[in-house]
Amino acid sequence: MSGTGFEMAKPPSRHVKKTLPPTLSGFPGEAEIRYFVKATVNRHSFFKENSRAYTPFNFFPIEPPRPPSSGSEVFARQKHTFATLTGQEPVKSKMKGIFGLKKDNDLKSGYSTEAPFMSVDARLPEPAILNCNQEVPLRILVKKLNEFHEPIYLQSLQVSLIGNTKVRAHEVFRTETNSWVLMSKSNMGIVIGHPSDAVDTETVLDDRMWRGQPLPNTVAPSFETCNISRHYEVDVRVGLSYN
Repeated sequence: MSGTGFEMAKPPSRHVKKTLPPTLSGFPGEAEIRYFVKATVNRHSFFKENSRAYTPFNFFPIEPPRPPSSGSEVFARQKHTFATLTGQEPVKSKMKGIFGLKKDNDLKSGYSTEAPFMSVDARLPEPAILNCNQEVPLRILVKKLNEFHEPIYLQSLQVSLIGNTKVRAHEVFRTETNSWVLMSKSNMGIVIGHPSDAVDTETVLDDRMWRGQPLPNTVAPSFETCNISRHYEVDVRVGLSYN
């Protein structure tokens, strides 16, 4: 019916047969999942009302059997090239020019114009399963991809859990996002590897920076229903610098 200001109910286009979803709130007026026990006592009398009791409760499903560990890792990789330093001289060469003559070989020694080219990997065991009240089994690797002679510093690091809740009404979709910051540090100034390391050298960051930071127990498990689903991502932000 068109032009009447309302729409008739349509049959669902799909049906998902999976484990019951957990109790979900936080999206008032949009979507929620509630469970309750309701009991009604029928009283066969024209002058007596039926007695009813209503008790809500939070529900978290039992986790199905996990697939065996494959021993491998899933990862996300980001490559980065630093800006090339052009037209700059080392501090030592400038100071030498004040008190004496500068030589071409002095400018060439200890100074490279090639910008560092790095890659950063964030890795989780396969299959990637996270648990509430437990640490994230995360590994972060920094790989040297070209030849350079300047030290690389880890300046900042932030690890967050991102929850994406997809709400569906007929053919209209909307995604709501929540985030939980597990750790965040800045102004660290930690040297990564050594300038003399060979190309393709991988340096594993010290996991003590994010160990001891468990997932909060308020995070609902991943699930999928006909109209609501939720999945999670681990967001890792790494800040690097070089001289």
